Amino acid sequence: MPTLPKELKQKLEQTYGFTSEDALFLTDSKELLNYFNQSLKASNHPVNILNWLKGPIRSLLKEKNVSILALELSPEQLGELADLTANELSFSVAVQKLLPELIGNPNSSPKSMAKELGLLQVQDGNSLEPLILDILETFPDKVTAYKKGKKGLFGFFMGQLMKKTESKIDPRIANELLAKHLN
Repeated sequence: MPTLPKELKQKLEQTYGFTSEDALFLTDSKELLNYFNQSLKASNHPVNILNWLKGPIRSLLKEKNVSILALELSPEQLGELADLTANELSFSVAVQKLLPELIGNPNSSPKSMAKELGLLQVQDGNSLEPLILDILETFPDKVTAYKKGKKGLFGFFMGQLMKKTESKIDPRIANELLAKHLN
């Protein structure tokens, strides 16, 4: 006997820690749930897959007025996208620049395409240090204000760094290095 929607919903909540609303979203359509499960075979990030499905994928489906079955993005590609956005690629860059390139290219690897397009985040702190020093030298008055207690300027410096790197930096590494140089 097949699993009932209520049981599927409970299983999703227990297995992945999804909210009732998220589990209901996935169990609303058999095709969507199958797509999710197939994506999981290529990913270790079920929450990221869910976020992709609830956000950009749902918007894309509405825009094109198609079902998940007609999506020109394989579940494996979505799984790889979910993994990439876990630590190598910012979600917004993936949505704006990588996803449009992948649609209609079901055999393309998201990671390979992200490398080819130069979208992967800089993971090496050594390459960020000169950029941080340049930003701090460019805005000495803001550095002084920060050191005098205007801690809100940290976001300004981070924004400058994101701009210089076209958002291709790992925010955790950038935060650590920026804090190190400002304090």
